[in-house]
Amino acid sequence: MPYCDHCRVMLPHTETTGCPRCGARFSESDEATIPVNTDQFPWDAVVHNPMPFRLLSATITEALFHPSHFYRNVVDHSRKLFPACIYAMIAGEIGLTSSWIWSYWTFHNRSTGLFGSIFSGGDGVPASTLVFAPLLVSAVVLFSAVYISIFLRLSRLKRCSFSQLLRVLCYTETPMLLQIVPVIGPLLAFIVWVYSLLTALRILYEGSRVKILFHLMLPFVLLATLLLIILLSGILGGIIAGAGALPDWRSLLDIF
Repeated sequence: MPYCDHCRVMLPHTETTGCPRCGARFSESDEATIPVNTDQFPWDAVVHNPMPFRLLSATITEALFHPSHFYRNVVDHSRKLFPACIYAMIAGEIGLTSSWIWSYWTFHNRSTGLFGSIFSGGDGVPASTLVFAPLLVSAVVLFSAVYISIFLRLSRLKRCSFSQLLRVLCYTETPMLLQIVPVIGPLLAFIVWVYSLLTALRILYEGSRVKILFHLMLPFVLLATLLLIILLSGILGGIIAGAGALPDWRSLLDIF
């Protein structure tokens, strides 16, 4: 998929005579054309782009409305980790801030005054914690990359480098921006995030969404099964020790 070298926006096809975003004109027959780059992912060159906000808008739109096409371009053309991390931090900061603002306006009705309420957070969480949102997003992306790398490496899917996985996961933070939507924003963001994650991993590991989801959920299923076995063993042991008397359910549950 080609990109406009003027504004770094993805182009719909190579036969187009102009960029739909910035209006730059180009064609193969015109000597004074603006070159089209088919090898570099646009956001990788964001630090040299004269219109970064337009590029950010185009990247978000592509990631949300054309995820398969977008993550295919990320896998095939993205080579730089730093711009991907910056993108994840931007999306995470906007998403978390939006969620905090909506939680304040929706649920926070304390009589602490306007400014006191704002700086105490929507649910009693200090607003100063939003400063650490980029670090929180970075930690989540890193943990997710380690988890996915370990458990998908055990499968027979295609292998990929850890840095490539990390780059892809940075762009899957795009759905956090949907927390801008009031009330249903967090739920909508989670649903779209799951779909985006499975789509990105399907392209990266060249496997089906169902198979990837199975391998990612397998540790949780095994852990739940183990806890269930322990619980049933405790109940059975209590029945045997009590000569048929049912054990104290509260004392058993307190163990967990």
